[in-house]
Amino acid sequence: MNAINMNWLASAEGESLIHHFYVNSSKKRRFYGILEKPSLPSSIEEVTYKIFMIGRSGVGKTSVIARLAGIFDSNSYTETNGIRKTNIYWPVKIWDKVVLFKLQFWDTSENSIKKYNHILPKYYIENNGAYLI
Repeated sequence: MNAINMNWLASAEGESLIHHFYVNSSKKRRFYGILEKPSLPSSIEEVTYKIFMIGRSGVGKTSVIARLAGIFDSNSYTETNGIRKTNIYWPVKIWDKVVLFKLQFWDTSENSIKKYNHILPKYYIENNGAYLI
């Protein structure tokens, strides 16, 4: 038996929660700002992961995050100025417990790292992963 129930989102319980993550039952994901989060029952545990994205300009770091967050406005390339933080929420059923994953993506460009290198230590504090390109 798998720890994660892969078909749970198609069940009645999963569908009752999944509508919080889409705009008016459409196929477009709802974007949550830094201070926003889905309104779900307080019994659902939230697990946060901080993921640092760094690499050369133009390789698709911001596009990957935008796609995961439901922002499909990435047709034209613009370099990320400064540091961009994006929160992505997704519910998962592990064993018999529903867990809300909050993925905090911290995105920056190579040029911004050089310009703002004095705040790099903040990136690494309580960091759960890094995606280097």
